[in-house]
Amino acid sequence: MLERNERLIVRKRIFYALFNRKEVKLNMEKLITRKEAAKLLGISIATLDEARNSGLISYIQYVPNGCVYFTDAGLQEYIAKSTHRAKPMEKKTTYRNVRRG
Repeated sequence: MLERNERLIVRKRIFYALFNRKEVKLNMEKLITRKEAAKLLGISIATLDEARNSGLISYIQYVPNGCVYFTDAGLQEYIAKSTHRAKPMEKKTTYRNVRRG
């Protein structure tokens, strides 16, 4: 049992060592928080969470039950999936509306 705890401690140390590197910090600047993503997409945070939980939008979560981040590419994919082409309007043969009665 002690070996398992030691392995967990080593994993945590490696994670924090990698997390504190400059490359990771540069990557962190490109990440978008839930609040910012919801504002950019024009939806509520609840709708964003629902899309995330249903797998419609990709996200990054470094620690289980931790903060959730989104990438610009992930948000663009979600917009592409959610956008539908408008159907062309059917042309009426006349401008007169037919009275029903």
